Amino acid sequence: MLLLFVPIFSYSQPQMPLKDGKVFYEEIDTLPNSLKADLYNRSRIWFVNTFNSAKAVLQMDDKEAGIVMGKGATGLDIGNFISGTIKSYINYTINITVKDNKCRMQVFDIYVSDLNNNSYTPEYCLKYPKMNKKKLERIDNSVKDLIASYKAAVSKKSEDNF
Repeated sequence: MLLLFVPIFSYSQPQMPLKDGKVFYEEIDTLPNSLKADLYNRSRIWFVNTFNSAKAVLQMDDKEAGIVMGKGATGLDIGNFISGTIKSYINYTINITVKDNKCRMQVFDIYVSDLNNNSYTPEYCLKYPKMNKKKLERIDNSVKDLIASYKAAVSKKSEDNF
């Protein structure tokens, strides 16, 4: 009888980082021997190379303050065996701040939209975690992949010897 209830107790809700009730990702990296100007340039190049579509807009670009901020969107296939694959986009605001030897990336104001202008937020999905587990996992993985992409780009020293 006890074995029948094991799947109920082992169900885990998707965990997403929250700040003031909103999904909010933040990653801070220490990069020894990196100047603010170099980190700023790498961050800006990453933003431009990652979001080369009309759905991405650089909103703030301040070299002195070390801030690159903008809106981004990446493709996300969502669907199920009934509806099939639905081409969607995960949209977010990205705030990158750099200083000597450090960089911080924040990802927030996240929502998913499809080509029919249907949209939802991860906060809405978190209200019904069992029903939206796959959606939450896809959102979480997409943002984590974005952060990993940034970390790899900013950690890489440019080899500019042409």
